[in-house]
Amino acid sequence: LLHTVMLGVGKELVKDMLQHYLNPSQKEILQSMLFSYNSKRFSRKLRSSLRLHGSFLGRDYKILLQQIPLLLDEMIQNQHIPSTHTQIHIIKNCFNSLGRLISLLYTSKIYTHFSFYINMITCEYRRFRQYTQQHDTYMRTLYPANSRRQGIHNSSKMHILYHLTEDIIRFGSPIFYETEKGE
Repeated sequence: LLHTVMLGVGKELVKDMLQHYLNPSQKEILQSMLFSYNSKRFSRKLRSSLRLHGSFLGRDYKILLQQIPLLLDEMIQNQHIPSTHTQIHIIKNCFNSLGRLISLLYTSKIYTHFSFYINMITCEYRRFRQYTQQHDTYMRTLYPANSRRQGIHNSSKMHILYHLTEDIIRFGSPIFYETEKGE
């Protein structure tokens, strides 16, 4: 989960959002919202500046990927990002879907309805893949000359996620075979 989700597709989405979707003033607003994020159920806060996103650790991406979907919605509601800015909805859909997928993957044990759980992961992965394809299409329109960019939906990390349900059926929850605790 650390290398596939957090440091794989999650890192690429954060990087693309900060470099291509938000302008400098919107990044500053997002930064202040991250620093002042207050929730009774989620006490972790990002301590690093968004400018340093290239050197974030897995825990930083874990925080970001849980908070960004909510904060992007709040920025749109407060009109820090115009609701007519259609491109922001592309990346927001990616973060929303990835957040749902992460919450399913960080489940430690399923006691009943295991096949329903596997089906939920499969459906959310497909939705996430569709959103990343839309994101990659948008990125190709921004940079048509950059033909070497393979995109997120066509990466090895996405391919690993494709096989994740098979791994869960065979080995159990991915929490128990992740490398994060040993890093």
